[in-house]
Amino acid sequence: MSDIDRRDDVLSTADTTDIDVLPDEGALAGAADADGPLSHLGDAVRAEEIPEDIAALAASEVDDPGEGFFGPDSLAWRINRENVLYVAGVTPILLQIAHPSVAAGLRDHSTLQSDYRTRLTHTFDIVDTLFFGDVESAITGAVIVRRLHEGVAGRVDDSGVDDGTYYANDPELLWWVAATLFDLSTRAYETLVEPLSRAEKRRYYREHTIFQRLMGLPEAALPDTLGAFEERYASTIDDDLVLGETGRAVTAGFLDQFGRARPVAEFLGAAWLPASARELFGFEWGPSRQRRFDAVGRLFRSMPLWALPDRVRYRKQYRAFDRV
Repeated sequence: MSDIDRRDDVLSTADTTDIDVLPDEGALAGAADADGPLSHLGDAVRAEEIPEDIAALAASEVDDPGEGFFGPDSLAWRINRENVLYVAGVTPILLQIAHPSVAAGLRDHSTLQSDYRTRLTHTFDIVDTLFFGDVESAITGAVIVRRLHEGVAGRVDDSGVDDGTYYANDPELLWWVAATLFDLSTRAYETLVEPLSRAEKRRYYREHTIFQRLMGLPEAALPDTLGAFEERYASTIDDDLVLGETGRAVTAGFLDQFGRARPVAEFLGAAWLPASARELFGFEWGPSRQRRFDAVGRLFRSMPLWALPDRVRYRKQYRAFDRV
């Protein structure tokens, strides 16, 4: 039986329950408080402003509001808490840039070309709040990112690619960005920490669809199974990725900020790219580079992560929400 035909990784369509996980009115507590992890990104979110799809998702998926949408037994916590995954951080950014509509949005609305550290800090403050936050903090983060995306729209307007418009809340673009995060977190965890079984990957994919729905993706827009996801992901890489002038300019602005470390950033960025994407960016790869990368993986997997201080091993938000 093919992976696509399996039923144990089909997205849940459970009806909402009567679990009282959200307040009826007033500002949500946590993330956007004056000293909260998202206070720099927007105003507090009120219970009355929670979109219906998020409220329904909370009712169907949250057992313990204090643990949020996932919890200590989830693959989402086990994988995304590890700081070592940042070693693979260049690759998803490159894959996102290679989508012409995403590249245009980064050109027009992002500081990635001039201050990637601040941009990525803000991004992962939200991403990790969705993963590790209590339910009110996670919902606050989801509403804030949807608000931010409302104003991100414009024209692709790039020689070398088809012209058109882009909108950050377009399900296709939301899916591609989220897909790169899922794919790279999975592959980086396996390369740098430990292998995952196929069953664990299916379970993690199912959990990641909850994250994607919080970000604004309709459930109907998501592949039902891990196998279906893998087919769509490969098809997007083969059919939709093009590096026009905008993509090249955004890439140069991003990578130039690494200074003397740029060769290292390019090496690590290329390591997880599929061959066709390496060709788009002009990255060289061969047996000797693969051997060096394999040695990097072995080195990281040999590290006793349990012996590292929490502030070194675990992501900032994982610690901020007292998940250690």
